[in-house]
Amino acid sequence: MDRMRIIIAGLMLTALTTGSSAGTERAQQFISGYAPVNGLRMYYEIHGIATGYRPPLVLLHGGGSTIETSFGKVLGSFARTRKVIAFEQQGHGRTADVDRPFSFERSADDAASLLGYLKIGKADFYGYSNGGNIALQIAIRHPELVRKLIVASAMFKREGLSPEFWESMKHATLESMPAELKEAYLKTAPHPERLQAFHDKSVRRMLEFTDWPSETLRSIDAPTMVMVADGDIVRPEHAVEMFRLLPRGRLAVLPDTDHMTLVRRADWQASMIEAFLDASAPNARAMEGNQEKGTAIPSMFASRTVSVTIGRPPGKVYEFASNPENLPKWAKGLGTSVSKQGADWIVDTPQGPMKIRFAENNAFGVLDHHVTTTAGSEVYVPIRVLPNGTGSEVIITLFRSPDMTDEKYAEDMRTVERDLRTLKDLLESGR
Repeated sequence: MDRMRIIIAGLMLTALTTGSSAGTERAQQFISGYAPVNGLRMYYEIHGIATGYRPPLVLLHGGGSTIETSFGKVLGSFARTRKVIAFEQQGHGRTADVDRPFSFERSADDAASLLGYLKIGKADFYGYSNGGNIALQIAIRHPELVRKLIVASAMFKREGLSPEFWESMKHATLESMPAELKEAYLKTAPHPERLQAFHDKSVRRMLEFTDWPSETLRSIDAPTMVMVADGDIVRPEHAVEMFRLLPRGRLAVLPDTDHMTLVRRADWQASMIEAFLDASAPNARAMEGNQEKGTAIPSMFASRTVSVTIGRPPGKVYEFASNPENLPKWAKGLGTSVSKQGADWIVDTPQGPMKIRFAENNAFGVLDHHVTTTAGSEVYVPIRVLPNGTGSEVIITLFRSPDMTDEKYAEDMRTVERDLRTLKDLLESGR
C-alpha cells in the first residue's frame, strides 16, 4: 500500500504556542534577549517552535546588516516549521561593538559560544553574504555543531568577486553605503553615532581577506547548499567551484536576481531551503567505509509535521481517536471500515485487509499503532494528542520513503491534512 510507505511519527512539542491563530495554524513563539558572548552583549531572537526531530536553523546575516535587512522576508516562513535562532554579530544591529577587528573566524567562534549559552548541541545554518563566510568557518572550526549548511552569496577566494568590486572597496565611503543598511544601523544600534567606525571596520574586514585553501572546503563534511544569484557580486563560476569542492554540495543559481534582491526572493528561498533541510542526506564517506566493512547503514528520511488544533479537551479528543471503531470516521486514508477479529483489528483497504494493533489506553495521549501490510511488513504509526491551552493539538509527522515521488508524497500529505481536518470538524461539531 503506497500510503503505508510513509512512516507516521508523533512529535512531542517541547514548548506550547503563545497566543492563538485562525484555522489550524499555530502561533509562532518569539523570544529575544542578550547573551554574554566573548566580551559581547550579543542580541539574539528565537522564533517558531522546537521540534523533536528538526534541529534549530541559525540565521547569519550579511556584512553591515541586521536580522531584518537580511532575513525579514523569509524568517516567518522558516519559523512555521522549525525553531529559528537569529542574532546580530559584533557591532551590528543591537549588538554593541567592542575593541577588536571584525573577522569571519571570530564571528564563527561567537556563534558557537551563543549556541553553547542557549544549550544547542547541533543546528542547521543559513548564512547570507558575509554570513555565508561565517557559516563556512563554523563548519571548519566547530564541525560538531553543524548538521547542514546553506551558504548564499559567499566567497572563499578573492577572485570570487570581480576586480571592480575590490577597487570600489578601496575607495568606499559612508556615502556609498547602501541606504537600507545605513538606516537599519541608525535605527537599531546602541550607539548610532558610531556609524562611521562601523562602516570602516566592515570595509577593513573585506580588504584584509585572504584566500582560504581549497583543502579547507574539502574538509567540510556537512551537506551544504551553495546559493548564488546570476547577477550577484559573487561570480556564479566561483559558486560552482565551491560546490565542486564540497564533498556533499548542492548548487542553486537564482535567475534574474542580484546580491541585494536574493534575500527578497522569499518564496524561492523558503521552498528550496526547506526541501534541502528536510531531505535525507546519508554521509557519503561513512557510507563508503561501511560498505567496505560490510556494516549496516542506518536510514533516515525527509519528513514533514502535520498538526491540527482542536477546540476540545485532550481527554475527549483521545477518547474518540483511540477507539478503533471511530477510525473510518476520520482517517479514511487508512481504510474505509474496521472490524475486530480475535485480538486484532482488521482494516479494509484497496490493497486488501490489513491488521492493526493499537497501543493500550494511557494517560499520555499516545495513539500509536502497528500496521501489518498485505506484504507482511509491519509499519509503526505513532500519533500524539497534546494539551494546547484549554484545547488540544493532534500531531503527525510524515516521513518520506526514498522511492516515493514528489507527487505521491504531496498527495499523502494532503490526505493526512484532510483526515485531521475531518477529526477536528467531528469533535468540534459534537457529531
